[in-house]
Amino acid sequence: SVMSVLLLALPSIFNFGLLMFLTLGSLSVACMHLFGTIQTGAAINAILNFSSFGRSMLTLFFISTGESWNLIMEDCINGDPTTNTPPSQYAAPIFFMLYMGLVNLFLVNVLTNIIQDSLAYASTGRSDGRQHLSILMRRQDLAKLKSLWFVLDKGHTTLSADPH
Repeated sequence: SVMSVLLLALPSIFNFGLLMFLTLGSLSVACMHLFGTIQTGAAINAILNFSSFGRSMLTLFFISTGESWNLIMEDCINGDPTTNTPPSQYAAPIFFMLYMGLVNLFLVNVLTNIIQDSLAYASTGRSDGRQHLSILMRRQDLAKLKSLWFVLDKGHTTLSADPH
């Protein structure tokens, strides 16, 4: 059942991956322009930097996991004294805050909703586009619930009639 939900969600997950790739690609180009000359810092090193498109994509993906994004932001704010890169005191905080908000609040929620909608569709089996989680209850289950409720409700505070 879990595999059927994932298979059902596969086209939407592919579209989400394409959206994520396009987002990371366009923001990587912006990072290359803004922070491409910074080579060293507390978190920026030979692997995590914005000097090339691939490295920039890798760094943004690394940041999107929430790992050391504040240190990378501080490195971009302070600049790089070894290459005389001027500090980006205004651009770096704005960029990284917007990026973390976009990735964590928007894209992660989109992926979660894709899986949730696929689970809802798989559990209800409805093909009319309305995908709501529902509990399917048979009439026998409902009658059993009512009789058990009357056993537990000693003061007969319910408005419905006795099921017997």
